[in-house]
Amino acid sequence: MVFILFVVALMAESTRIMRERLTPAIVRGACILSGSVSAQVELVIVSLNVSVRKVKFFSVINSAVGFICQGHGVASGKKPDSRFPNGTIALQYPLFAERGLDLSLYFKGTVNISFSRYLFVLGEPKYYFPGVKWCDEMPAENFSFFSCFFKLPEQQRIDAFVYWPHPSTKPSFHQDPSVLEFLAPWMDGINYGQQIEVFAETGSINFQLKSICKSKDK
Repeated sequence: MVFILFVVALMAESTRIMRERLTPAIVRGACILSGSVSAQVELVIVSLNVSVRKVKFFSVINSAVGFICQGHGVASGKKPDSRFPNGTIALQYPLFAERGLDLSLYFKGTVNISFSRYLFVLGEPKYYFPGVKWCDEMPAENFSFFSCFFKLPEQQRIDAFVYWPHPSTKPSFHQDPSVLEFLAPWMDGINYGQQIEVFAETGSINFQLKSICKSKDK
C-alpha cells in the first residue's frame, strides 16, 4: 500500500482567537491508496506560534484475498481428542467472556484462511488476555484478538476477529505462517478452497502483496 500524504501548514490569524482559545484550521491531506477499498484521510492541525492541543488520526481500511483452508480440527471438536471432546473453543469462550469478550453468537470453531500471496503484520489487538488457563492438561496461554470483517458474495458485512493464541505460549497445533485463524458467526455455504476477502484497519492488520514488497526491494 502506498501512502502519499500532503501536509499543509496554516498560520493562525489573530481573528481566529476568541477568549484565548484557538479555533484551529483543519486541513485534509490527500491520500492515494493502492489496493484499498476505502480510506479515511489523516487530519493534520498545524499552526505557528500557537500550541496545538490535539491531533486526530484516522485509520485506513485495507484488505486481502485468501482461501479457506482446513485446520487441525481441534478448535471445533471435529477431530476427536479426549482432553477437549467438544473442541478447544468451547472451553475457551466462557473464559473470554469473563474477561470482557462475549463470543456467544460466534461459531465454536475457527475459520482458517491462507494468505499465500500476502505478508501481514498484526498490530494493536482489540482484546488481549494473558495467562488463560483453559484446560487442566494444557499450560496457560496468552490470547490476542484483532478486529476485522468479511464480505462474501450476496452477503452483508460479517464482523470477525483474528484469533491469535500466542505462539510463545501455544504448546501444539501450530499453523502454517501464511494462515490466520478467525472467529466469526456461522456462515452458510462456505467451503474449503473458497476465496474470501478480509478487511481490517491497518492498525489492526496490515496486509501487503508479496509481489509489491519484492518490487520495492529491487
